[in-house]
Amino acid sequence: MLERLSKARLRLYQVEDVRRDEGLRLLDLRSGESPWVRERSGTHELERWDVLAARVVAEEDGVLVLEGGAYLFPPDAKSSLLARLRKEERKLRRRDAAVDDDALFRRFAPIVHSLWLARAAPQPKPHFVTAEGD
Repeated sequence: MLERLSKARLRLYQVEDVRRDEGLRLLDLRSGESPWVRERSGTHELERWDVLAARVVAEEDGVLVLEGGAYLFPPDAKSSLLARLRKEERKLRRRDAAVDDDALFRRFAPIVHSLWLARAAPQPKPHFVTAEGD
């Protein structure tokens, strides 16, 4: 299991179909592939059009499952996430034209985490006050 997880990369998906307690049809926003993923608990929270960053791995029997945590984004975040992914890809390709998806998504994972954290736990803006109370 650890070997499979170590090879899995955080990728961007959009939920195409949800079957409660069975699984999800996900659209890989990079490749355009649409795998069926066995999932139980997520089918109670996810809805069609939701965007998520997740690791999809095959179990021993070949069935695809979500592994580890998934980062849920609202549907309107799709274009900004894809734009950020394309920007990272351009930066990587300037250094190495032969960069593959594996390297791209390893680089993109901490960015996804930061973007998700900014939405999930926004920090309050600082409030400055002078010594006089202004």
